[in-house]
Amino acid sequence: MTYTYKLEIKKKHPIITTDDGRRLIVDTGSPVTAGPKFRLCGESMTGGPILVDVLKCLGGYRAKGLLGLDVLKKYHVVIDYPNEQIMFSEQPLGIKGERLTMNKGMLGEIGFDADINGRPSKVVFNTGAPISYVAPYLVEGYEIVGHDKDFYPCGGKFDVDLRNVDLRIGDAIEMKKKAGVLPGRLALTAALMGDAIIGYDLLSRGQVELDFENGFITIGELGL
Repeated sequence: MTYTYKLEIKKKHPIITTDDGRRLIVDTGSPVTAGPKFRLCGESMTGGPILVDVLKCLGGYRAKGLLGLDVLKKYHVVIDYPNEQIMFSEQPLGIKGERLTMNKGMLGEIGFDADINGRPSKVVFNTGAPISYVAPYLVEGYEIVGHDKDFYPCGGKFDVDLRNVDLRIGDAIEMKKKAGVLPGRLALTAALMGDAIIGYDLLSRGQVELDFENGFITIGELGL
């Protein structure tokens, strides 16, 4: 059986409204679901405790919590930004596109292998990331081409310098994007997970299927 929900994109974050009206940010960067009880796909579910700083941040999205990997991995999930929907299924949905091995990290993160600026890299797929980030060595000597702002629950808001990166995924996907470098301790934590973090920049391109059961991420073809 497949359950389809409308997906609202607010400030580059995907937000789902559950069966009982709870608004949750779909966040593959969070290993656990946090927030109030809710109903999804006909089941009652309970989120864990949520930090006050996170709750304050979510207020800007009128969201009450995070839908994390502990719930998402129970299903085959297709996140479909172009059609503003998300699907949860008991079976693979089999979208057409670039099928990648799903890497699973020691901190619970998921991702895939790619080339960034011509160098083999481990990419973390984080749907809660409105800005892409790369390790400092991948953009060393690259010119700053823009600026942005981001937020981290334990560190508050911070400024981000952006640089151009060339991203190659699998055999067929090539993207040119702007990416930042995380500051201070955030960069050290990110380094434990991989060489880069990508979310909105990949989702906004098209459909993405997460097949946790078989260990694949499929990035859909353009125009689907």
